[in-house]
Amino acid sequence: MKTLDHFSVPLTTFRWEQAEQLNPKLAKLFIECSNDESRYKNETMRSTQNNGVFESKFDLFYWNEPSVQQLFQFCHKALASVVVQYNGYSAEQLNKIEFFYHSWFHVTKTGGFQGNHNHPMASWSGIYCIKTGTDADTEAFSGKVRFHDPRMGADMYQDPSNENLQGKFGLGGVEYGHKNGQLVIFPSYLRHEVFAHMGKEERIVVAFNSWSRWRS
Repeated sequence: MKTLDHFSVPLTTFRWEQAEQLNPKLAKLFIECSNDESRYKNETMRSTQNNGVFESKFDLFYWNEPSVQQLFQFCHKALASVVVQYNGYSAEQLNKIEFFYHSWFHVTKTGGFQGNHNHPMASWSGIYCIKTGTDADTEAFSGKVRFHDPRMGADMYQDPSNENLQGKFGLGGVEYGHKNGQLVIFPSYLRHEVFAHMGKEERIVVAFNSWSRWRS
């Protein structure tokens, strides 16, 4: 018996070594910015964002703030490693790729959530957690990201022969629980939603979209 490993979705996680030092500075900065909506708030209204989700403008990685630039370097290096790993590129090929970014932060208060969506016009997306704002023992599903199964119709019929498929062959979505200092990178086409944040403190994350082209 030989298993053919087709149609897999590459979700990859990373841990930022400087998170303990810089996450508190970033949290303070983003909370302060979220209180100045006229300057920092994204003016685009999104039907998927509900009940106290603050979304910044999409230029975060271009700020001159040192802690933001350090986070950007971490996210960029992580994405570059994903591109190399899954495309089989050499270091020389990687150097010929020019990357572009949209990047922003979310500050979510108690009760805030995001409906099912994906990130159009990009190849890769990432979510970095600065602060879960959640007691994991009592608020198990608070602020979790649910990634939906992209195989349309895969669960159209279930019976004893396929209802308990294991691991990557399982049907349905998967919940991803944030941890402070952790980054998840996923294909931008992958639909996902964020469960209601039930913590008493703010949930703070940074997100980005990336697309690229070969340098001329």
